Amino acid sequence: MFRRLGEADEGFRIWEVELGTDRGCLGHKKQFGRKIDPIVNGVSNMTAFKPVDEVRSTTPTVVMLSNVQFIKDIKTAILAADVIVNKWGFSEYQLLVYGARDREPSYDIDMAKLIESCKLTNHVILKGFGKPQEALEDAWLFMNSSLSEGLPLAIAEAALAGVPIVATAVGATALVLTDPDDPSLRYGEVVPPNDPTALARAQISILAMAGPWAKFAGDVDKRGSVLPHLRVPDAVTARDVEWLSKRMRDKADDRRKLGLLGRQVVLRGFHGKRYLREHEQMYWVQWHLAEMRKKSVEKSLVSAAGSTSGQGCSGTQANPGTSVSNGRRDPATSSTPARWPRKLRKLRRGGSQSSRKDVV
Repeated sequence: MFRRLGEADEGFRIWEVELGTDRGCLGHKKQFGRKIDPIVNGVSNMTAFKPVDEVRSTTPTVVMLSNVQFIKDIKTAILAADVIVNKWGFSEYQLLVYGARDREPSYDIDMAKLIESCKLTNHVILKGFGKPQEALEDAWLFMNSSLSEGLPLAIAEAALAGVPIVATAVGATALVLTDPDDPSLRYGEVVPPNDPTALARAQISILAMAGPWAKFAGDVDKRGSVLPHLRVPDAVTARDVEWLSKRMRDKADDRRKLGLLGRQVVLRGFHGKRYLREHEQMYWVQWHLAEMRKKSVEKSLVSAAGSTSGQGCSGTQANPGTSVSNGRRDPATSSTPARWPRKLRKLRRGGSQSSRKDVV
C-alpha cells in the first residue's frame, strides 16, 4: 500500500502543484494536489551507517551536513549559534558545518564574514568536505536549517547513526522524526525555517533533554507531565545556563536513546526496497488507468460506428460528410473498414449481418 501523507509532509506537494500540469486542464489547486502522491527518498545502503558507540567530542557539539549555499540557510544556523553563545552564554557550544564551500562562493564569503562579525570563530567552523560517518562521531546533535528540501538524505543518515535531530519543517523532513504508528509522537525537534531563536531553543532543549524531551529521560511526575523546573525559560539566565549545561553532560545516555528511536523509524520506512516498491506501485497504477481510458475510448468509437451503420441500413439518412451512389457509400470518402483501426475492423467483423452487408 502507498504511504499516506499527513501533516508531516503536507507541504511536500508544493512544487508539484505549482509547476505541474493536470494534462493541460484548468482546475483547483487543492483538487490537483490530491492527485499527487510524492515518493520520498530511500537510503540505498543502510549498513554504511552504524550507531555511534561513543561520541568523540567532549564539548556540546552540533553537526551539519550541508553545502554552504543559500537554500541550506547556513545564515540562520550561524545566527542561532549567536543567540546560544552571545545572548544566552553557553560558552562551550560548538557548531561544525560539513559541506562544499564552492557552490556559491559569494555566499560562502558572506558566511565567513558573519561568523567573524558575531565573534563566533571559536564556536562555528565551516569544515568543507568530510566523510559523513566520521563527522557524525563528533555529534551530540544533528541540525538542518534548510529553507527548502524534498527529503535530505543527511537527516536519514544522522538518524541511522543514532544522533538526535533538530531540523526545519520543510519538505518531508518531519517524516524521519515521526513515529509511523503514532503521528503525534516525534523523536526530534521541528521548527519553522528562517527563525534563529526557535532553532537555538530547539538545540538547547534536546542537548539538555529539557522541556518536552525530559519525558524521554524519565523526568516526569505521576501523571506523566514534565516537571515545571525542567522547561527552558523564555529568558535564559546565567543560572539557567548552569543547570542546562550540567544536564547536557548528565543526560548523554538518554539523548542517545532518543537518537536510536529515530534510527528505528528510518530502518522501518526509508530503506531502498520501499523506495523501489513505491515506484513499481505507481507505474502499475498509471498503466492500469491508461488501459481503462483506452478501453473507454474504444467502446465509444464502436458505439458511434454502430450508430452510423444503423442509419445507413434504413436508407433514410446519409451520414454527413459522405457521398452515396446507387445506395452504396463511396469508399474514397466514407469511414469504411479499410480506414478504421485494425482492432475496430475486427470488432466490426463480429457485428450483425445487416451491419456487415451495409458496409461492403
